[in-house]
Amino acid sequence: MSKKGISAVVATVLLILIAVIAVVLIAGFIIPMIKTNLNEGGDCFQLREYVKILDNEYSCYSAQTSRVMIERGLENYTILGIVVSAMTEGNSKKVDITPLPKPGEANTYDLKIANVQVVKIASITKTGKTCDAESYILKPCS
Repeated sequence: MSKKGISAVVATVLLILIAVIAVVLIAGFIIPMIKTNLNEGGDCFQLREYVKILDNEYSCYSAQTSRVMIERGLENYTILGIVVSAMTEGNSKKVDITPLPKPGEANTYDLKIANVQVVKIASITKTGKTCDAESYILKPCS
């Protein structure tokens, strides 16, 4: 019986120390990543119905052009821009909306694209992220 080893107390202390170090290292990587993703997702959650296309006679398409009336909500959220994706005949064209409507206002924008029947609108957050787009179906102009 001349074999020597570490005692049970020392082994337990080493296992606890290894577990604590692992938790600290994992938390150092995961917590900042989660915070970043939650902040970006939160921005889009606030803006999900902040910018929308109104379903009226000013949002329509014709053989010459298509136009949309975009309304911005009353809250004064900071957005960098609005992007409209105009879909026609199997193609899609991105249109940047400028100038932006002020909070609580609506403006009509000529897309300068004929026969656009479906449009998607998306807000660009203050961090530069483009939120998911909402789809709208345009009616023919009368």
